[in-house]
Amino acid sequence: IRTELARIGGVLEAFRDFASMGHLDLTDVPLKDLIARQVELVRPQAQRQGISIEIVPFDPEWVVSADRGRLEQGLLNLFVNAMDAMPQGGKLTVAVSRVDASVQIEVADTGCGIPESLQDKVLDPYFTTKGAGTGLGLAICDKIMRQHHGTIDFRSSPQGTTFRLTLPNAGQT
Repeated sequence: IRTELARIGGVLEAFRDFASMGHLDLTDVPLKDLIARQVELVRPQAQRQGISIEIVPFDPEWVVSADRGRLEQGLLNLFVNAMDAMPQGGKLTVAVSRVDASVQIEVADTGCGIPESLQDKVLDPYFTTKGAGTGLGLAICDKIMRQHHGTIDFRSSPQGTTFRLTLPNAGQT
């Protein structure tokens, strides 16, 4: 009963988070710190799963105008999904690049990829292939990116999946 109550509580909290995202608290967010913090959160689990994490070097001065908490949530969701796609180990790679006045953050895994028949559904609320998932993680990422006037997209193959977040209003400190 306790396990089921905890599961239901998690589903309700995820639903509340998805439904209640309103006002953004925009600040200049250093990408180096943002990514490093999320990597440190997932590193213990990644090590237990035999997953190596690589952050491709990028300019440490790059910042984005964003709501730090929401952006952290979106990145963490992508990291957790990537690790879920590699239960037997693999590699998670984070790459950051500038494109005009935008920044792109790519999160890539070496998992088995997303079947083509499911690719058009992965950003839909409540769609999940996980037994314990709520189906809100990627939908929340999509909503966060739209709130920031950015985008999320992905490409997938049997060798892995890469999600790309594109954020406008990028600069240097």
